[in-house]
Amino acid sequence: MKNKATRNNMRGFSLMEMLVTVLILVILFALAMIPISKIQKNLRQTELDSRAEMIFSAVQNRMTRLQAAGQDSYYQPIGGVGVTKLNMIPADADKDNNYKPTTLAYVTSDDKKTPNSAASWIYPETEAEADLWNGNWVVEFDPSSGSVYAVFFSRENMDYTPSKFDDLELRYRDKRLENGAKVGYYGGDSVGAAATESLDLTVDVINKDQLLVVASCKVNLRNKPQFYASIKDESGNTVQEFEIKKGAVDTVETEKGLWRQRWCWIISAPEKICASDSRHALKT
Repeated sequence: MKNKATRNNMRGFSLMEMLVTVLILVILFALAMIPISKIQKNLRQTELDSRAEMIFSAVQNRMTRLQAAGQDSYYQPIGGVGVTKLNMIPADADKDNNYKPTTLAYVTSDDKKTPNSAASWIYPETEAEADLWNGNWVVEFDPSSGSVYAVFFSRENMDYTPSKFDDLELRYRDKRLENGAKVGYYGGDSVGAAATESLDLTVDVINKDQLLVVASCKVNLRNKPQFYASIKDESGNTVQEFEIKKGAVDTVETEKGLWRQRWCWIISAPEKICASDSRHALKT
């Protein structure tokens, strides 16, 4: 009897039990990989966007020096090598800037090794980081003012055309993520709208007795900023802080890609009202 009990204790796992265990582990591993993959894609997109920003700054500095030295002819559409007109207005362009389809031009890294090409002049290998210069990039700029409009960057062949990239909406981060986080982008007029210090918030006290407050702000809806309000006393001490979670009272398009949103809420103390996002305070 004792030997039989010992044999039962030493029996181990059946094949079915092993299969069930493996199946559970596979499911758990697959579930864990979903957020990990999303995090990796976001990190890759952030890195590519950062590299596009680095090229943007380097090219802008270079073009400014060329213009000051009277050598801006190298990147002009007429006379410049490898300079092509966009022949369109980018999707994130600010209407207030009165762009025309022929205002902007672009160069690509395909011509960076071509002697006296615009690409080799505005972003020479001697002034660039090797990892950036050896990648694939596109610089969109205004030849008349010598100002960079935007930069695309990728480690893969982008097969860039202005209309194609606008159709794919690759000027917007969410769309770049949807397309596999393969292309970085920095620039466009929406860059200024995305910066919290230029949100140009307006706060109006509609009813002082009920403390009804209406705040309005021009934003790029794709950026989805979070707004917070804080109530302060006359000494500047914070009495109350809260997030403005309710949706806007109304949203009116002011220009392509930019909207004027209005929020309305009642505060609970007769003090100074401030509104801000997580990075920069915007005060009345």
